Amino acid sequence: MTAPAAAGTYYYKVWAVKGSTATTGVTNFKAYSITVAGAPVVVTTTTALAVTPASPVVAPGSPTLKATVSGAGAAGVVEFFNGATSLGTSAVSAGVASKTLAGVVAGSYAYKAVFTPTDAAAFTSSTSAVSTYVVTAPVPAPTAGFTASAISGIAPLAVTFTDTSTGAPTSWLWTFGNGSTSNVQNPPAVTYTAAGTYDVTLIVSNASGASAPVTKTITVTDPPVVVPTASFTASAISGDAPLAVTFSDTSTGAPTSWLWTFGDGTTSNAQNPAAVTYTTAGVYTVELIVSNANGASAPGSRTSAVTTPAPVVVAPVISALSPANGAIGTAVTITGTGFGTVGTVMFGTTVLDYTSANGLSIDVVAPIGVRRTKVTVTPTDGDSAGTASNSVIFKYDRIARVR
Repeated sequence: MTAPAAAGTYYYKVWAVKGSTATTGVTNFKAYSITVAGAPVVVTTTTALAVTPASPVVAPGSPTLKATVSGAGAAGVVEFFNGATSLGTSAVSAGVASKTLAGVVAGSYAYKAVFTPTDAAAFTSSTSAVSTYVVTAPVPAPTAGFTASAISGIAPLAVTFTDTSTGAPTSWLWTFGNGSTSNVQNPPAVTYTAAGTYDVTLIVSNASGASAPVTKTITVTDPPVVVPTASFTASAISGDAPLAVTFSDTSTGAPTSWLWTFGDGTTSNAQNPAAVTYTTAGVYTVELIVSNANGASAPGSRTSAVTTPAPVVVAPVISALSPANGAIGTAVTITGTGFGTVGTVMFGTTVLDYTSANGLSIDVVAPIGVRRTKVTVTPTDGDSAGTASNSVIFKYDRIARVR
């Protein structure tokens, strides 16, 4: 009998009498079973390689090669290579095998990992992709150097320091001699506020070590004693009252306080005071004294002459009478311009004195007059002058006029 090819369990009956079958009623048979095993299943594995720390690194390098083998339960060893050169083996544990190298010199390396299973019938072998790893030659320790924008000067002295170190430094330590330090390559300007000598030192470092310190000396002297000098400009030194004058400080020597006297009894401590208005004719001496920590200046002065302008004379003009007609004793309002504050009104030949609050209207009472009486206005206060250039007619009622 030929065994079945497919995996599984097969059952057979064998009768002692030739030709007997289960349907002939003969029961003297013997039962058999045959189990056919299937072909073994081989698990395919993959191997991935990671190298740390990331390259490039500086020699001597100490990279760790870590191989991760996929395939549940995969057992075996991983052999690590640089190109075709074996670097050694490591057993797989929980899917991982690793190896740390030491003293790797400068160069470029092509690392890979090859997994070999313990049971080749159960797992396949696998090889990782090549991982290129670069180790660079060590950089020599750097040499410190720097420049200073000034090595001497008057306080406060601002100095800018610029790194000129060689050898590829990666860190900087500045000490400025005034208690301050910095770790930036080119620090902000340092201001020395007090006189003295200051030793500025720079030490630079990289992965290969630190440089020897380099030092420069900064010499700071006190500023000379400078008393300020007072000066100023005036927007006008003469004019008609009221004269508004603006004074602007132009003093030198860094003053910090100001004392103005304006000649009219007023003063100011502002550097540039508000405009001063001179309302009365006269000569005014304006004086400025400035001070700082070193003392006060001599006074600076200017003289302003103020004159009284000739008055502006406005000629009166009559616009209207209200009412324009009426009886004797009628209250009449004369409107117009240039009436001033006092003056006279002529009703024909009758002269009436008036006062005006605004120079624009006059209130009078119509005196005795003829039927058509001419009305004129003559101011007498000086702000207005002359008789009105025009006149108006007041018409008396017929029964009231004088014949």
